[in-house]
Amino acid sequence: MRMRSMLAALAATVVLWSGCAAEIISSNKGEEDNAAIGGKLDSWRNPTEHGQLHFGPPVSAAFEDDASFHAWDFTLTGPAEVVLELSGREQNMDTVMYLYRREPGADLWGSYIARDDDGGAGMYSRIAKTVDAGEFRVLVKGFKEAVRGPFSLTADCSGAGCPGGGAAEDPVLPATTSFTEGCLQRMVAATMSPVVSSDELEVTWAERVRLTGVDRKAVSYFGAVGLEDIDPSELEEATLTVQIVRMEDGTLVDVGTGSDWSFEFLFDGAGALITHHFIDQSPDSQWYCAAAGEAEINAPEEFCAGAFLSALPHDQDGEGEVNETYAPDQPNDEISPHGWAAIAAYRARAGIGESVEISMEGKTWEAHGWGQGSELSLTAAGKATVTYLVSDEYVLTETEGRTGRVLCGRVD
Repeated sequence: MRMRSMLAALAATVVLWSGCAAEIISSNKGEEDNAAIGGKLDSWRNPTEHGQLHFGPPVSAAFEDDASFHAWDFTLTGPAEVVLELSGREQNMDTVMYLYRREPGADLWGSYIARDDDGGAGMYSRIAKTVDAGEFRVLVKGFKEAVRGPFSLTADCSGAGCPGGGAAEDPVLPATTSFTEGCLQRMVAATMSPVVSSDELEVTWAERVRLTGVDRKAVSYFGAVGLEDIDPSELEEATLTVQIVRMEDGTLVDVGTGSDWSFEFLFDGAGALITHHFIDQSPDSQWYCAAAGEAEINAPEEFCAGAFLSALPHDQDGEGEVNETYAPDQPNDEISPHGWAAIAAYRARAGIGESVEISMEGKTWEAHGWGQGSELSLTAAGKATVTYLVSDEYVLTETEGRTGRVLCGRVD
């Protein structure tokens, strides 16, 4: 009987081998769905490929019905220690992560060289491994097929083989342009797209070469435009604070030195710079977004330009529905300050007074920067529907059909 009890206890633990390493997993989770088998060509199931993995700021993805396997690739030029760690908002999300190394000259990735289930925080995965030069793939999946939801992957690299180990030329700040309706459309499209993730990191000026994509561009551009406010010798010694808001169709990067001023850089989904905004008691904005042949329109004044960047980016999950009606001779107590500001702008545009009923619908949210934002569509009998973007301080834009303009009217 004692032997049977020992065997039963032993059977309650499953040991999975990956190369020479053993990983012990409690059997109360059951078996991993669609598990890779060590020694097989198991880079399977056509994962969602996210391209090159950049070391430093986290990258984000989500387990969905048509995207349950996610892959990123990276290349090392020499020996390095790589740390890969998953995280997310869902504490009970159960992930599994695999690391592959492609053999020189091989078309396939081959078998995994490392695997982890719950080595990170909670039930998230973490891999730390010292490797030599080569091409690598990170594959992330759920422990069970039913796992759904967003997650982030943070990658760190130390050693001679890491990317950005040498000096590199900084990206050149593009030439400024006028502000056009196309600029307005690009700015609104970027800032109103759902926030995917947000990150904050600290880097020295020398460490900027480790950054990639728009993160590297923003820090390099900061060096170009910030020299009026910081001495070049101080820049070499400064620790820069970089705050990154990644949206589906754009990225907002705030770069500063920890003082009371900083620069915000807004990029579109293709990584092209739309604007940079100097945050200070005397703010300033420059525009880089006009395309050839576009007609110039009035640009947002400086404080209002900052409101676009602070009030519009938001988490889609945090949106609240607005469905209200202004009725004459009624208290209208349910109408918010944003709603009253939009009503005032609509009355001025439509040429109507307080005796006309106005229907209003849309959405409101807690802004990712500060305060609240709203998108409100208003209509009255015999009048066209007009949509307004509103922050706590400004009615930012007014759009009828496909034609929009900057208002920047103050919210009383």
